[in-house]
Amino acid sequence: MDDYNPRTEALHLARRYADRAARMATSAENKLHASERHMTGDYATVGTLYADVSRVYAAIATATPEPEPTPAEEN
Repeated sequence: MDDYNPRTEALHLARRYADRAARMATSAENKLHASERHMTGDYATVGTLYADVSRVYAAIATATPEPEPTPAEEN
């Protein structure tokens, strides 16, 4: 079983929120061309929030050092 790695977890969350931001941007664009044009701003705002969260997790991953190898991993 793998040990918990906070850096890897932060990168995973950064990717997850970047994907969500991209989906919300696509949804906002689709709303522009549909009868729900009034919702475009809401989707864009949520997408921006997801992108900001993704950047925060990416910064956390960058600032988090790699875990030290255990003696079993070194052999």
